[in-house]
Amino acid sequence: MKCSKCGAELTEDTKFCANCGNAVEEQPAVEEVKETSNEKVEEIKETSNEKVEEVKETPKPKKKKGKAGLIIAIIAIVLVIVAVVLIIVFTTKGKNKDAALFGEDVIIKVESNDKYGFIDINGKFVINAEYDVASDFVDGYAYIGKGYSYDREYTIIDTKGKVVKTDLPKASKIKYYSDLKLWLIGNKLYDSSFKDLTPAGVTYISDESNKYFTVVVDGKDGIMDTTGKITWTYKNDDAVIYTPKNSSVVKEAYCAISDVELDQEAIINCDTGKVVREFSEDSITSKGNNVFRIRTKDGKTTDIFVAHDKIIHELGEGDYYVDHGDYGYIDISDKEYNSDGYATFTHIYVDLVKGEVVDKKPEAPAKEEKKEEIVANKDYEVVSCDNGYGLNHKDKVSIKCEWTSLKRFDVALENYLISEGKPYIMGKKDDKIYLLNMNNGKTVTVFENKDFRYGESTFVYYNDKVTNKYVIYNLVTGKQIVLDADRIYLYPNYVVVKHSNGKIDYYNAKLKPIFTTE
Repeated sequence: MKCSKCGAELTEDTKFCANCGNAVEEQPAVEEVKETSNEKVEEIKETSNEKVEEVKETPKPKKKKGKAGLIIAIIAIVLVIVAVVLIIVFTTKGKNKDAALFGEDVIIKVESNDKYGFIDINGKFVINAEYDVASDFVDGYAYIGKGYSYDREYTIIDTKGKVVKTDLPKASKIKYYSDLKLWLIGNKLYDSSFKDLTPAGVTYISDESNKYFTVVVDGKDGIMDTTGKITWTYKNDDAVIYTPKNSSVVKEAYCAISDVELDQEAIINCDTGKVVREFSEDSITSKGNNVFRIRTKDGKTTDIFVAHDKIIHELGEGDYYVDHGDYGYIDISDKEYNSDGYATFTHIYVDLVKGEVVDKKPEAPAKEEKKEEIVANKDYEVVSCDNGYGLNHKDKVSIKCEWTSLKRFDVALENYLISEGKPYIMGKKDDKIYLLNMNNGKTVTVFENKDFRYGESTFVYYNDKVTNKYVIYNLVTGKQIVLDADRIYLYPNYVVVKHSNGKIDYYNAKLKPIFTTE
């Protein structure tokens, strides 16, 4: 150790420097401090290393990256599936129905050995020919029946031959009303799902007339509407009921009633049964749109107009009217005489919508838009020009204005042809019919205009001027056949040819014969 003042060497136990006399301060043990410091450093290092090792050895908690990624992937897949489904739905909207109508997944009624059955489009029997009666398909259904005409057992089938209704009453009559979606089977009324709408006590139902049925209920004549509601009954079964033929704009309906036993007639409200004109010996004839012609016993005749359960006008002598029911009014020429004795006519009108007599001609009622499940393709538009007719496709000219006429096919058929890659339209020029491509105007084929026929069918036919034979052509397959025929019947996806000798041939879309009835 050394003196802090003069630097002389000192021993550890020296209190004062022998050279300069400076007092020596007590010094801490440096090595011990060093060791202690080093121990602390080592301890810190070891502690630090232990923590590092501990961190290294302790497994890291897994991040949720994998699970989140899986969820995202699932969501993406679902979105893609939804998008594909939506594309399919919107691009094939109506196509399934079109395909069901014009495609090959249907069955065809045929007759064999005086019995009826159904074959598929290749001529194979789906339902054996063992029925006494069968109908063609309407709205996807047909009926088959066995037994005598007055006591037949009926079954309803779909287009695949599947039985959809069997527990039907034995009956002599069966009819389907496509516009009303109703079945009349014997004296039972059913809706399109075969729910029985027949009221209790009904023993007889006539054929539908102007959206009403005449019935016998509890032994009395009456009127039933299309919902199965009895709207009026007479006191006995001697009534004859005449329902009116009205325009769609007329909201009320009035029936003429004749009592056969009493030889008297009256007018009633068909929906409420309220009597508008009491029973009398006058003869009453329904003229439609709630106009009735009255003929008295002494031979006088006049016409009356009924609305709101009362007579709103009666024609005078010399008056006459013109019925414009489709436009919502009746024009009455009212005969009058001026001061000089000359006859003049003034016009008054029956407003069929309001049921009123007015001096001014009513405006035509707005036509109700039909709610069609199948809509015409709006990408195409027939246009009129100075030189004739042409076609625009997406606002661009696809067929030049040089045609005498351009005729689009029925909406359902056109949509089906487009779905099959056959966007066709018929153009007429030089007394010939041209089948044209709507996208580019190119001619697909040419038909003679003699006896040319087409309809809601993938077939067309015409009479060849040279051979005087019939040419049948299929719009989808492009196949054609030339033959002699007495009659030709076009169906959506097959054609029936009747020959003068009674033979009947059936052909599919490839114009391959699939069945023959001798």
